Amino acid sequence: MAVLHKDSFDHYTTLSDKWTFGAAGNMSISSGNGRNGTNSLRTTYDNAGVAVSHAQLTTLIAGVAFKIPTTLPAGQCLLGYCVAATNYVQISVVLNTSKRIEIRRGNSNETIIATADAVLTVGWHYIEFKAYIHDSAGTTEVHIDGVEVPELTLTEQDTKNKSESYADLTKIALGTAGSSQTFDWDDFYLCDTSGSYCNDFLGDVRVEARLADGPGDSVNTDWTPSAGDNYDCVNENPPNSDTDYVSSDNPGDIDTYAFAALATTAGTVKAATVWLYARKDDAGTREVAAVARHDTSEAYGDTKTLGGTYAYYGHIFHVNPSTTNPWTIAEINEAEFGEKLIT
Repeated sequence: MAVLHKDSFDHYTTLSDKWTFGAAGNMSISSGNGRNGTNSLRTTYDNAGVAVSHAQLTTLIAGVAFKIPTTLPAGQCLLGYCVAATNYVQISVVLNTSKRIEIRRGNSNETIIATADAVLTVGWHYIEFKAYIHDSAGTTEVHIDGVEVPELTLTEQDTKNKSESYADLTKIALGTAGSSQTFDWDDFYLCDTSGSYCNDFLGDVRVEARLADGPGDSVNTDWTPSAGDNYDCVNENPPNSDTDYVSSDNPGDIDTYAFAALATTAGTVKAATVWLYARKDDAGTREVAAVARHDTSEAYGDTKTLGGTYAYYGHIFHVNPSTTNPWTIAEINEAEFGEKLIT
């Protein structure tokens, strides 16, 4: 494990499909307001924010693009590391009214640990936050637009706001507080420190959503389309549930599809996520796995047990199955992705 989650906010419209809500408020997927003209996560009014769950950890690295409006109300929590059972925030990165970044123990109205010297400009910025949660040996580090902020690199700190077990640190939140001001977010990632890839700051990254745009290899066309071509039944944005789909009741069946090329033409690929939007349609157990294929080599994701209603099931492929090395842009553009029925 390394990349735990990433999101472009571009391939779905119902926020609760991927995120849970920390409190009532206006939160939505906003069309055309992302930093590349695509979608953003938009938060307005008195939001405790949205959160995504992850494995039990004491150290996390997260990054997200955020757009600073012209005027700011009281501290806005950009990233908060939370205790899942209670939604208590252990440590957070906050943007204050003078457009400086703060680290606070707790949420946006609790103890300030450190404040950056630099005043940020209005518009888009990319923030990354790494924190180790401990009541005396905690550490923090913040990067803005790919550059470390030295005043926010701290050691031997109390970064543990609540007394819950360290193992209860299982959510990260994005959000605003006490304001009618609009914030937009984009290109989110979350990592842990394990593995050989993506186990530290990734830098200012772009998360791209790509849809199937052609048939995959002829050996992988096992699932039955509801009408027409297989790939054309799985490329709607957002997914259209039972309007068109592919289906299978034969374990071992695989479908893979070609995908549109990345808009990015230079740089490196950190990881590829395959999202399956799926359900079972009868009693009994149905399990699926994501598939990544390059040349003649295939890799399979973790087995996912389907429920009776549509839901997202994701798997992150850090390396190309044909090279066992991190993906290149050319390889991603050549690759096929899809699904396998396990049981």
